[in-house]
Amino acid sequence: GIKPLSNDMNLIFVIGSPMSGTTALGKVLGSHESCVTAEESLFLLSLWQDFSDRVLGNNRFSKIFLGAYTSPQKALGYMGEYASHFYNDLLDTKSSAKYAVDHTPWYGYITDFIHLLFPNAIFVHIIRHQKDAISSLKNTVKATGGEWGQDNDESRKKLRRLMIKESKTISFKKPAQYLEVS
Repeated sequence: GIKPLSNDMNLIFVIGSPMSGTTALGKVLGSHESCVTAEESLFLLSLWQDFSDRVLGNNRFSKIFLGAYTSPQKALGYMGEYASHFYNDLLDTKSSAKYAVDHTPWYGYITDFIHLLFPNAIFVHIIRHQKDAISSLKNTVKATGGEWGQDNDESRKKLRRLMIKESKTISFKKPAQYLEVS
């Protein structure tokens, strides 16, 4: 199987359903002298799609399979090195920072992949009450759209359940690196 990289970066990922408070918590953490944050990065989603499609051969997006060129473990190493550069650059923007905080809520879908890239990362999972989360999503439909912005409550509830389920997979692997808040 594919083993986690030996990456010792100090990363905190704030995950949760859209409109659950990931941005607010990310900014609060980033205001601490030991932390730094920026806007939602989203770039790990592209890395995950490439890893899944090109390296593992899931090929949902008709991309060229690269399995003949390199092993999944080496490809993961290349991707981890690439991603580390961005987080190191973020850390360099604040001299006192020891932790980079990424508050991209969508990373809840790919906690297993992030754990492979950054095995020492800490995950803070915000779980907002369903009624409040659905209400916020309704209020942002016109402005943002997207899968979670569909105009029916059942779609929003389904998305929220999926985000919670996927995000919690990391809690079973590394309970000391997973914090759930509501």
